[in-house]
Amino acid sequence: EASYEGIPVTNQKDVFANLVYLSKSGFNATLGARAIDHQSFGSNFTYSINPSYVFSFAGNSQLKVLGSLSSAFIAPSLFQLYDTYSGNATLLPEETTSLEVGTEWVKGVGNASLVFFQRKEDPKIIYDMSTYAYANAPSDIVYRGAEFAYANELFGVLDFQLNYTFTELKEGTLFRLPKHAVNSTINMDIADTNNLGLVYAYRGKREEVNQLELDAYSLIDLRYAKTFLGDKLVAALWLTNLLDKDYTELNGFSTKGRNFR
Repeated sequence: EASYEGIPVTNQKDVFANLVYLSKSGFNATLGARAIDHQSFGSNFTYSINPSYVFSFAGNSQLKVLGSLSSAFIAPSLFQLYDTYSGNATLLPEETTSLEVGTEWVKGVGNASLVFFQRKEDPKIIYDMSTYAYANAPSDIVYRGAEFAYANELFGVLDFQLNYTFTELKEGTLFRLPKHAVNSTINMDIADTNNLGLVYAYRGKREEVNQLELDAYSLIDLRYAKTFLGDKLVAALWLTNLLDKDYTELNGFSTKGRNFR
């Protein structure tokens, strides 16, 4: 149940089931189903199918081949429906379908994965900058791409993580979606209770409303952390935007330069 500043209570009831199959041969599967009864949007059904197969090799290494097919039902929030300034009581719920196919390689402390994905959203709930209110996208939104992830220990002292995502919009309009995005971290234990980390983020060009294009940008953050009381307490100091880059994340909104927190 949920309510929002005097708006009548909204009820949603869910019944779900999840089946997990694990075999010694390497084949595994998860099947899920959910029946949703929403007071305003009626009955809906969602599902998830997640099969995988693991190949084991000598040298403590494994190769996993995986797939996923799932759907989702996302009702508008009470804020999106009834907010005095940006609410829209005529919003329809989002219904999405997602497909993923990929592989993952694990050896010792290192691992790498490559996943191809496609997602359809109909009708996506967006914030319309021309009316300053929530609305449903005028057409279906379909985007697809690939995600690569890698993690390993370098030189025996550095924990390295890298994530790259390529996303391509095939149908509809979706603002602020970069075609290329990169995230990477390097962490090093200076002593038993001290850790130093470097964080890198890249966002490619993004389409904005009113046919504007936001430039790509890169940011580097520095993090120092110290643990106390046997790792029960952590104190951290961040130096964000280390190179004091001037960049735009959202059109019309300012961003911070170099700062401590």
